[in-house]
Amino acid sequence: MGHFDFLLNILVDMTIAAYDFDGTITKNDTFVGFAFYSKGCLYAVMAFLLYSPLIAASILKLYSNSKVKQKVFAFLFRGMSRKDFDNLCERYCESKFNGIIRQTAYDDIKQRISNGEKVVIVSASLSNWVLPFARKMGVEDVLCTEAEFDGNDVLTGNFATDNCYGMEKVRRLKQKYPDRQKFKLVAYGDSSGDREMLDFADEGFNRHFQ
Repeated sequence: MGHFDFLLNILVDMTIAAYDFDGTITKNDTFVGFAFYSKGCLYAVMAFLLYSPLIAASILKLYSNSKVKQKVFAFLFRGMSRKDFDNLCERYCESKFNGIIRQTAYDDIKQRISNGEKVVIVSASLSNWVLPFARKMGVEDVLCTEAEFDGNDVLTGNFATDNCYGMEKVRRLKQKYPDRQKFKLVAYGDSSGDREMLDFADEGFNRHFQ
């Protein structure tokens, strides 16, 4: 441990470990995995093919990642009740947890919780299906993209928050934990959408568990 790290550990009140979800804690993208699980192969493939030009454009930074994600989400889930959607998310977790969670990441999370550190998952995925995984791992805090429901508790197909990606991850962390000088932040990610969070952290790790 360097002198700076030693002094930092003395001065701060706690350590917060922020983990990206898709590709960091999990082995694959859960938006895609959840789509195939919930809608079946044929319908999910049709959805992604329908929006493939926009998906390609977003990869090339020519179209908003958030907008294409919202369009695919709306195509798949608009009109579903909150109860049915949340039940589906719970079943997805129970069915896929052991197969998609990276054991090294899970072990790291358990160790940090055991050490009394605060653990938070910061993800562009919807909180509805991230939360069951988080609870199963003993994680209480989750900062995610939120789905919008209408007055009848039915999915509108829109997002109630900005897509939790890029700088939005940093903004959400600042909002949740405003006293930045009182904690040491350790962050884990695996993609360009995590870069800002890793730069914001005192210690940032890219693809640490892969």
